[in-house]
Amino acid sequence: MSGEFRTTLVEGDFYLKDACLMVPYQGQVVNVDELLAPMVGEEIQLAIHHVPPSNPDPTKWGGGCCHYQTVGKCPAGHHEDPFRLLNVHGQGVLRHDPFDSRCSWWLDKFDGSRQDFHIYLLAGHHSRLAAATVFDVEKMREALGVAGSAQIEDLGVRATNLKEILDQLQKHIKET
Repeated sequence: MSGEFRTTLVEGDFYLKDACLMVPYQGQVVNVDELLAPMVGEEIQLAIHHVPPSNPDPTKWGGGCCHYQTVGKCPAGHHEDPFRLLNVHGQGVLRHDPFDSRCSWWLDKFDGSRQDFHIYLLAGHHSRLAAATVFDVEKMREALGVAGSAQIEDLGVRATNLKEILDQLQKHIKET
């Protein structure tokens, strides 16, 4: 667990290759497990969802985001409910076990429950995955060197002094 602020946002046509979920990302094709791996053990917010085109087609499964319609069966259930769109989000500590019989990615929630993220349901769909570590505002202030109100007040005094100097300089320029 690093405590760093991390984020990832990928959108595109997800697919399976050699049992790995893949997606085009920043000009390359990447393994989704590798994108999420640095966040394992971190408290994060995670969201996965299908993304229909900006002008959804009601005659197509998922408004057009599902590429399984020609096959006749969709792992996400579009063959049973063509209007359903996957939309799962949550906050907790990210866990991963590729051999877990229930689900390989999940969040341990703070109430002790487990929220599964069936990311394989993104395969064969135009989808989006977003993840960001949750951070402590005080830690962020410390990292930025603004640990307390005294430092903020000092910055205000220095800004006021700088403004006075600039005002005097501008007045001098106008007089000459």
